[in-house]
Amino acid sequence: MKDFVGRPGEGTVLEVMSNRIAIRVSSEATAGAFSVVEMEVPGGFRAPPVRHFHRDVDWSALVQEGEIEIELDGEVERARPGELVVVPRGVAFQWWNASDRHPVRWLATYTPGGFERFFVDLANQLKAITHAPRPEEMASIVGPLWARYGVEAVPQ
Repeated sequence: MKDFVGRPGEGTVLEVMSNRIAIRVSSEATAGAFSVVEMEVPGGFRAPPVRHFHRDVDWSALVQEGEIEIELDGEVERARPGELVVVPRGVAFQWWNASDRHPVRWLATYTPGGFERFFVDLANQLKAITHAPRPEEMASIVGPLWARYGVEAVPQ
């Protein structure tokens, strides 16, 4: 692993639909130990509308701006700027922007690293769609990516 100072705007920046995702530290830079991803999502954004969990990845996120709501194993919590969300592997969750008008920005750390490549693959596949993706198109993209990156949906 190499030491470095990550500057704003460095790293891979992805536009995924209406979201800005910046890979601030790749797993390659940490010999696979962890990765750090900054996410900025608009008001009203809801991460996948199904509860899901990571089989092999623990993650945590420091809310920098705005507020998120997150359902963790059936309990809904609100996280505000400066608060930290911790989601161990195997814990079912889903999250969303708590505001319809204001963006949310948070810094997520994935341990071990590698899950940041999910966002790269998602962005690349969405580039091929020239319109706002329909739910069935999103499902046909996200389903295989979840399988590749160890994410499982929780049956309703």
